[in-house]
Amino acid sequence: MDYKKQLKRRNLIALWYILILFLSVALIITGGVILDEVDETIGLILLISGLLIMLISATWVIVVSISLNKKIRDGKKEVDLKELSTKTGIRIYKSGENCIEFFGDYFTIDEMVKYYKDYNFVAAFDTKDGDLKPIVLFSSNENELHSIPITGDLLDTFRECEITIFNQEELDFYIDNYDIALKQANKFYSFNPAPFILMEFNKNKVDAKKFSKRNWMSFLISAASFIIFLGINIFLIWMSDSKEGNNFAELIGFDLIVKLIFSGVLIFLIFNKSKDFKLSSKLSIGMYLILY
Repeated sequence: MDYKKQLKRRNLIALWYILILFLSVALIITGGVILDEVDETIGLILLISGLLIMLISATWVIVVSISLNKKIRDGKKEVDLKELSTKTGIRIYKSGENCIEFFGDYFTIDEMVKYYKDYNFVAAFDTKDGDLKPIVLFSSNENELHSIPITGDLLDTFRECEITIFNQEELDFYIDNYDIALKQANKFYSFNPAPFILMEFNKNKVDAKKFSKRNWMSFLISAASFIIFLGINIFLIWMSDSKEGNNFAELIGFDLIVKLIFSGVLIFLIFNKSKDFKLSSKLSIGMYLILY
């Protein structure tokens, strides 16, 4: 079976697991309420049922995922390595709707001439659908962004045109150590989901030290963010549920502060220059802001 079909199956299983998890939590909460206030027997049955469903579904997902992930890894490896070794002589590439062709000291995007010196080229992964696809990502100073899947043809083209890839060492490591590199990339992506992730691997002791330091920084930032978030929630509960909190909220004009912050977000959306943000949406937000 095609590994992409297996990938879709894994995503479907994850969706079902989330739904089942919500069901089990609902049963546990309902059982706890009924146990405490209505009927001990029914409450206990619902409570135990919720716990069993949670336990069985978690076990099922773990067992199925182990087998499924191996099939996905094997299928992806076969496809990726085939792409990296494919050489058909094609020198015209697609980036979304754009047609890109490379020449000696320049390239064209839909027949518009561009120069290599105006662009930065990096090896990265496209993470659409949770599938890490190796690509060359390149951008200009004008925030123009393009990506091309990495194939044997593209690597030959870059060598012939002497195009410099910023993280060429990382790309070479990926090609020569596919299993190790992909495992590291998947681990990084699981903690840092993003549309694109740059190729960067733990290749030696120096890299290991750098990765360890960065992971600690990431952990500390996450912990600090959680503590701040928790503190804000406790503060808001105190303001809403206590006389002293209500007096303090009135003193600082908390309602006005909330309205100003929310209005600021809406104003930012109205003046956002994104081409995907339609005029009708901006007008709708503007009308809502006036009414609000």
